[in-house]
This record gives sequence, structure tokens and C-alpha cells, in this order.
Amino acid sequence: ARLVAAGHRVRAFDLDSEALGAAVDSRASAAGSAADAAAGADVFLTSLPAQVEAVMCDGGALAALAPGSVWVDLTTSPPELIQRLAGVAPDGVSMVDSPVTGAVDGACTGTLTLFAGGEAEAVERVRPLLKRLGPVIAGGGLGTGCVVKLLTNQLWFVAAAALAEGFAVGVRNGVELGDLWGAITDSVADSFVARHIEDDADLSLRLDGNWVPHWEA
Repeated sequence: ARLVAAGHRVRAFDLDSEALGAAVDSRASAAGSAADAAAGADVFLTSLPAQVEAVMCDGGALAALAPGSVWVDLTTSPPELIQRLAGVAPDGVSMVDSPVTGAVDGACTGTLTLFAGGEAEAVERVRPLLKRLGPVIAGGGLGTGCVVKLLTNQLWFVAAAALAEGFAVGVRNGVELGDLWGAITDSVADSFVARHIEDDADLSLRLDGNWVPHWEA
């Protein structure tokens, strides 16, 4: 939707008809398959939970890309997979790995953060397009975007684990959960992770007293 609003011609595909319908409602045109969407595209964007190789290789999307095009994978993938797929791309097709962080809200508001890896020329070519989705941080060669994203995930979960331990200790020592959360977010203990705990009405404890946080993706 953000790319269409910026004046780009977008052809979209998703196996989920509802998701594809939403793209069409945003004035994208519907493609019949991922390979159909890739054919003739100047820039091909993918965002897939775990099916990158199946879509690009088995589904024929990679082979459908024309020389001079750029494939930008927004998925968080193993760097080794990115390198391997780039190695079987058609001649003249460039690849950029640019996993994102910021969740659905960031996608809707254009405030995602994109970690881009690839040849500098390819990254700079797609930067104006990707900036419609949020700030772009170049990490280096192909695969480094995924390295940076995985490191941010690691640090997120380290912080989440530390917060969980803090909540458990506080509650076990008589502090009300909502009061404790307020104290954390209004003090030097505040952090992006702390502020992305879901509404405190949803916070819960296991019967054995272990903290069960409900985190926003």
C-alpha cells in the first residue's frame, strides 16, 4: 500500500486470498503466482516466514526475474541461505537481503527499520524504494542484513528474559504486577522492549509463580 501511494506500479501475490485482496484494495494489481509477479519486475520484494527457497526455486520466481532486476528479500533468513540463492540467480539479477523490524504497525506507518546487505550499487538502487517502508541501514555485503537482524532479535530476547526475571522477583516479593510495570517504564529501567509488553491487563503468572510475558511480535 505504501509503495502504491508513492506512485510505484505494484503487482502482488499471496497464497492467502484475503491478503491478496487487501493488496488489490490498495490499488496493487493481482499476479497469478510469485513467478508471475517476478516476471518483468524491476524490483521484486519477498517477505516469507520460511518458504523463501520453495517460492524462489521450486515456485520459479527466481528464474522468472529478468537481467537487470533486483530481488530484495525482506525475510529474516540464515545468511547461508541468502548466499546460496544468490549463487543460483540468473545472470544479471542482483540480490539484496533486507530483513525488517517494527511489526505490522511499522509496515502500516512506514516506520519499519530495514537492515540491507548486498553490493553497494544494488543497495543504493533500491534504497529510495525501501525508504518508503522506513529507515534503511546498510550492513555490508550480501547476508549482513540478516546477520544484523538476527543480532537485534538476540538482544531483544536477552532483554525480554531479564525483564521476565525482574517481574518474577518483584511479584514474589509482594509488588503488584501493574505497579511494577509502571515503575520500570517510568524509570532508568525503561526500554523499547519494556514498552512493547502488551497491555498490562494481559500480563499473567503461571500457577507455579513463573513469569509468562505476552510479547508483541
